[in-house]
Amino acid sequence: MNKSVFRQFGFLRNLLLIFILTAFCSPFLSSPVWAAENSKERFLKDIRTSLAQKNLPAFIQLFYWDGVNEKSRAILNKHLFSTLFDEELESVRFKPLPEGFRSEYVLSGIRTYTNIKVLGFVEIQYKRGKTGQSKTSIPYGKKEGRYYFAGSIQEKIRENAPKSKQIQVIIVGMGHPPVTFEGYMLYLQNERPIKDQLKDMGGGNLTRMVRGDDITYLKVQRTSKKGTLRVTIIVDGKTIFKTQPQDTDQPIIFKR
Repeated sequence: MNKSVFRQFGFLRNLLLIFILTAFCSPFLSSPVWAAENSKERFLKDIRTSLAQKNLPAFIQLFYWDGVNEKSRAILNKHLFSTLFDEELESVRFKPLPEGFRSEYVLSGIRTYTNIKVLGFVEIQYKRGKTGQSKTSIPYGKKEGRYYFAGSIQEKIRENAPKSKQIQVIIVGMGHPPVTFEGYMLYLQNERPIKDQLKDMGGGNLTRMVRGDDITYLKVQRTSKKGTLRVTIIVDGKTIFKTQPQDTDQPIIFKR
């Protein structure tokens, strides 16, 4: 999967990152072991140091592992660690929780939730490279007076549940200066409606990937004075909606 796409998954993406990191946790890390000093500033310093030194074991120990099972440790183990140190580090900082953040979800009859209360995200920003500039956001929390990256727990709550689908929304803006737009999409997860905001990322384009039962509605509207928008919706590899480039101030709408 293209790294730039992988890092646009919204909340699912962040849980997947947890799963990836979990895969490399050895059994002796099942309980966190830290130095006594663990202020928020020390936590940030330890993250920066492990990344700057490309010290994967040290980075792994920044996670809270209680309750994480072997299956979770094996999920997506190559999609983060294979690229974690590929690019030069630019900055590491705390970010607040985004609007609508959820610490748990249900897909294909499996409930996934964090093992500590999430207080915000740690954003790892890399310097611009050959493929552009990238960043990764990982949720963090506090347990018994110490700060950790959040681990993730999975439990089956429904037998014979239908398999979730991959839903991909691609919005391409063309114009100079770059087109701006905003909107939202509605999709179902375990028959529960989820609203996901859609907004350009500064370059006139957006790719959003989520997993759910199906997409039910989408509305996106140009906010800049000029430029065209083209919207494509793909579900499990099949294109179900695609527009021609539209030069209009009217919203583009998809609904089941």
